[in-house]
Amino acid sequence: MTAQSAPEPAAKRALLARLLAERANAPRTFPVSFGQRRLWFLDRFDPGNPVYAVPVGFRVSGPLDVTALRAAVDLVVSRHAALRTTFADAGGEPVAVVRPGATAGFEVTDLGGTADAAEEAVRLVWQEARRPFDLANGPLMRVRVIRVADDEHYLSFCLHHIVCDAWSLGVLFRELNTAYGALRDGGTPELPPLPAQYADFATWQHDRLSGPALQAQLDYWREHLRGAPALLTLPTDRPRPATRSHQGAVYYFDLPAPLLRRLEEFNRANGVTMFMTMLAGFAGLLSRYSGQDDLVIGTPVAGRTHPDLESMIGFFVNTLALRVSTAGAPSFRELVDRARETALGGLSNAEVPFEKLVEELQPERSLGHTPVFQAQLILQNAPATGLALPGTTATSLHVDSGTTKFDLTLVVELSGGGGPALAFEYDSVLFDRETVARMGRHLIVLLEAGVTDPGRPVTEIPLLTGVERWRSLVEWNATARGLPPIGSVLELLLDGDAGGEPGSSEDPGPADGSAPAAVSGPDGSLDRETLVRQADRLGR
Repeated sequence: MTAQSAPEPAAKRALLARLLAERANAPRTFPVSFGQRRLWFLDRFDPGNPVYAVPVGFRVSGPLDVTALRAAVDLVVSRHAALRTTFADAGGEPVAVVRPGATAGFEVTDLGGTADAAEEAVRLVWQEARRPFDLANGPLMRVRVIRVADDEHYLSFCLHHIVCDAWSLGVLFRELNTAYGALRDGGTPELPPLPAQYADFATWQHDRLSGPALQAQLDYWREHLRGAPALLTLPTDRPRPATRSHQGAVYYFDLPAPLLRRLEEFNRANGVTMFMTMLAGFAGLLSRYSGQDDLVIGTPVAGRTHPDLESMIGFFVNTLALRVSTAGAPSFRELVDRARETALGGLSNAEVPFEKLVEELQPERSLGHTPVFQAQLILQNAPATGLALPGTTATSLHVDSGTTKFDLTLVVELSGGGGPALAFEYDSVLFDRETVARMGRHLIVLLEAGVTDPGRPVTEIPLLTGVERWRSLVEWNATARGLPPIGSVLELLLDGDAGGEPGSSEDPGPADGSAPAAVSGPDGSLDRETLVRQADRLGR
């Protein structure tokens, strides 16, 4: 008995260790944030729509250690619970399910020796951007490595917006760069411990909104948006469908360097930021196009109100609905002042989740357009940390998911080494590319004129470029046509080559026996002689 019972303590310890390990690796559920709840419901309404995909692509030159990259991705995913989260249905409401052992999707494709390998690699990167996500099963982060040659690869990172935002991409790449370098060299990555996880933020958000803390901010937004127009009526190339398809495209254009300098000088002289000036310019453009003087423009804000949130990956971004008035023919400077006051007011009340605001406002819903606003301005000034894997050079690719959230979004990306890069993301069901390109040209013209003569009313700023003005005033009006040397229509009909009447001996008629039509219509035509003969018969 004693010999047989001796292993019991060891067996119990082993069983306890196994149970503790299973418990540690078991999925845990947490509340979702307000933003996650909205995206979950949108996905339930239209499953698999990639409109909320966050795709990023790179061309990587130099030797890439794929094994080290995979290990670096796994390490970052293990640090950030948001990247190991899926979303379950609990009685019609979402819950976040964090799986301790979950990993990101990681796929390697070898195109070495393939004809047109680079073009095919870019196509695959775009294809990844349009692949749907499964919020219930995950993974919600996918990485694809496409080998073109030993020293050339294309990388696709695609995440669902429900677990990340633009700021998160900077955190992701900063940690990947550090971890990859250490793992490639056989070392141990040294990354600072995280002060919290996304579930802590979601819990804090619910606790804060459950009391009276944000009542004053809710009151501000109710008053700010009272009586605001429900729809921005931009002229479109096609009628607005009854149900939005989210089909979209992106048009990229540049802000000329001389204009950038003048904008910066204007901002300094008037005590405003680039965002405020671009908000005024965008509002002026939308007002001129739509004929409306009351505009609501959405804009995202980082939503990281505490320093502990800055090093975390997750969906923290919030959306503000900024109302700008162009009534009364304000000058450009006055419009910028209005945009400044609107922006400051919005930022001072930015803790109210947009989803909560929509619940409070109860706007009239339509499947044909988004509630509250249909135009958005994005100023991307998140930490400019891109992919920079040691030993390689990464070049960012323009990746288009083929979707859009709004009718029109102006994106202003502030880069550390140069001027802003501009883009219009637009609903391609409503607008043609040339229409959006024209909007881009007109925005540049409006900004140029606005900073050159800030006291000029925005309504008097000409939007046409020099080429467009020439076409409108000269080319399209070049309608002059040569006229025959006659004094009347009767002379045209009766005056033959010899000046005689048709059919007379003085009218030789056409040499080949045919005659040109004198009049024509849907039921045929008559030559000059037949017309005169029939007219003479009617006259008698």
